[in-house]
Amino acid sequence: MRRLRLRSAVLEGNLLGDPPDRIIDVYVPRAQSGAGLPLLVDLVGYTGGGPAHTNWKNFGENVPERLDRLIGSGAMPPVVVAFPDCFTKLGGNQYINSAAMGAWTDFLVQEAVPYVEKELHCGGDGRRAVFGKSSGGYGAAVNAMLRPDFWAAAACHSGDMGFETAYLPPLVAMLPALAKVGGVRAWLEEFFAKPKAKDEDVQRLEMLGMCASYDPDPKAFMGVRLPLDPKRPNCCPNAGRISRAGIL
Repeated sequence: MRRLRLRSAVLEGNLLGDPPDRIIDVYVPRAQSGAGLPLLVDLVGYTGGGPAHTNWKNFGENVPERLDRLIGSGAMPPVVVAFPDCFTKLGGNQYINSAAMGAWTDFLVQEAVPYVEKELHCGGDGRRAVFGKSSGGYGAAVNAMLRPDFWAAAACHSGDMGFETAYLPPLVAMLPALAKVGGVRAWLEEFFAKPKAKDEDVQRLEMLGMCASYDPDPKAFMGVRLPLDPKRPNCCPNAGRISRAGIL
């Protein structure tokens, strides 16, 4: 394993105030330099970051250990795998360009992947692929469609899709929690001030992250705009924007 560090230009000045300095863990097969090998990029699910997949895992294998086993047994050919840290203050990422969250598609194709390929002499046109699960699966699918000139292959595992079903009910369900404290800004400030987050609050944070990803308002606090009227939750004037912005 190698740990690379990259200062991103495209993430500078994002509305969340997230740091542009990013870690990219890189797996290289044992006894190899990585030169000439294909490059895979692992996109993690919401609430995760690339280093989570390279960390120690109880009662099982982390991704590098699994790669060692599969490559060592001949079940898969040798590859280089990059694990970019794309975590955000709103809990994660959908890996698309957002006026609030940052230009994450650009980060991947303009900065992170070229940097890894230059450092390890791997990948290149026709020899790079992206994969992920959950939000990472969505990110893999949507980036492959947005940039088919860049990615040669993609794998989507349980990707976030069916937005009206997956996101709108939880958005409506969280409205009482927002109303109780006085709205989105008050809720977020209270969340960040807590020493420990509850599971239900992390789920609510994820919904606000989806708003900032798919329908951001640069004038709103942290770019978060609800796609519905809090006073009339059955009326969703902006709901269609989520599906259109989300591509799928």
